Amino acid sequence: MSGEEALKFAAEQGAEFVDVRFTDLLGQWHHLTIPIEEFGPENFESGVGFDASSLRGWAAINESDMILIPDAGRYWLDPFMQPKTLCLIASVFDPITRELHNDVFSEGLIERWIDYKRKNEINPVRMRPHPVEFSMYFDI
Repeated sequence: MSGEEALKFAAEQGAEFVDVRFTDLLGQWHHLTIPIEEFGPENFESGVGFDASSLRGWAAINESDMILIPDAGRYWLDPFMQPKTLCLIASVFDPITRELHNDVFSEGLIERWIDYKRKNEINPVRMRPHPVEFSMYFDI
């Protein structure tokens, strides 16, 4: 599949927006919605920029610029959104190295997660990351 095919499908269906979706470290969905006229085939190669510092545990403010590169082979119309919206699943890449953001369980991240849990959870039994929390991560 190619980006052109996905966009052709969107045009045939009368889509007005593109919703680029990805998951955070815990598997929670996030998305960017872009008017269809501002999204072209080149975005399947160059990606779409976003600020990852606003996502819990993702990146520090000084390293927060990331890009989402959509998978041209996975697209559909969201049956619940109006106006019609083309949905794409994307992988998160470093904009400079163009490498996948896959150093998910670094020591720094685990310490940030523990700090977050200390500040936001009362039950001390849940203070350390639980193995189930790590299984909720999806490598995108």
